Amino acid sequence: MQVDEDLARQWLTNVSYYRLSAYWYPARVQKGRLTRSDYFRPDVSFADVVAIYEADRKLRTLVHDGMERVEVALRTRVGEVLCDPDPVGYTDPARFRPSFDHAS
Repeated sequence: MQVDEDLARQWLTNVSYYRLSAYWYPARVQKGRLTRSDYFRPDVSFADVVAIYEADRKLRTLVHDGMERVEVALRTRVGEVLCDPDPVGYTDPARFRPSFDHAS
């Protein structure tokens, strides 16, 4: 792997070897059908690994943002259902399944 030492030092200090190693695993030369050697393809650089890590980090951020929006919308709908037509309808044990421990 082609390594810019300053870039590697920065990333390995802040992200760690073990976290980044998952991102350079596909760049390792395939040894067998299910195994990889400890050598890298000649066209791979540490900057490529960092770019993949950053893309994954941004994707995770977008997914978590979307999940949060769905969660808030779902909670809102549940609240609306529990409080329609009575604003304190959530206090009525009859609105829940019989096995639900409403008192707790």
